[in-house]
Amino acid sequence: MPNLEQALQKTDIEHLRIVAELWGLELESSDFDSALEELCASLLDLEAVAETLDILPAEAKTALAALVEADGKIEWTIFARKYGDIREMGAGKRDRERPHLNPVSTSEVLYYRALLAKAFFDAEKGAQEFAYIPEDLLEIIEHETDRDNGAKRSEPLGRPATPVEKAFEIPASDRILDDATTFLAALRMGDNDRRLRFKRDLQSLLETADLIKDNGLHPEAVKKFLEASRRDALDMLYHAWLNSTDYDELRLLPGIVCEGEWKNQPQVVERSRLCKSRQGKISRLSAPRRGLRLVVHQTRIGRRLPARVRLLGRGGRRVDKVRHSNVAMAGKGKPGIS
Repeated sequence: MPNLEQALQKTDIEHLRIVAELWGLELESSDFDSALEELCASLLDLEAVAETLDILPAEAKTALAALVEADGKIEWTIFARKYGDIREMGAGKRDRERPHLNPVSTSEVLYYRALLAKAFFDAEKGAQEFAYIPEDLLEIIEHETDRDNGAKRSEPLGRPATPVEKAFEIPASDRILDDATTFLAALRMGDNDRRLRFKRDLQSLLETADLIKDNGLHPEAVKKFLEASRRDALDMLYHAWLNSTDYDELRLLPGIVCEGEWKNQPQVVERSRLCKSRQGKISRLSAPRRGLRLVVHQTRIGRRLPARVRLLGRGGRRVDKVRHSNVAMAGKGKPGIS
């Protein structure tokens, strides 16, 4: 793509003065060539670019980011449709109306700051007009963008947990894979005693992941699950939960009875903050609904985490487990224990 000097080559000295004015500069040169060289040297300064980008209107920043994301150029028809056109006017009309002071589009905001130019480039359909950022200016803008993004990434998200929030630490783990494998093996062997050791939310999750169907195994899905790495298997369960409209943590919470034909929307409700209590008293129910009744008031519900957290972060030990990584396939896609 053309550089900044090439992009401004077809303009006149008054246009250069407009650009300089919007950048907070004053040109000392009186002839075009000298003024162009002086302006380009000033504009291609890291600090000057950072200051100019910082005071751009929000829409102009968005348009510039779109160009950067597209490697510096976008077809003009597409760009103008979204960010507006640039009014065509001769030098006399431009000097009288001073459009840079009253831009009618985001494109004009960028154009009169030399952050945007127009040119024809070869494309699949032949030569087409593109909106582009001059090559040498693009490199500086990309550097500034990367630096800003790096600064944002270095800032921690959210806020520090309060002492109450971190009173009960439950480290995350992938033990759910071992629980799931043990449950599937017990279902395969008809061992109901072992299956009953698990809470009902595990079976519900496996049904959501299509590993269990009609109280039996779904062979192809189980085969895929058991042959996957632990990371991929956990990812399968996570996305099944995330996209499910049927897996309802609220109905699975101990001590909650849902009466009548009341229905919940699990993807809408704040799953991680359903119930909180202190000393057996209900302090808040974040999504109260008609037909929802909380029983078992003597239980410290505040210690009982929603199903998602409880399943993925359970710290209690179990016996008679089958680890996910120890499972092999035993004929016709049915799980077996090696």
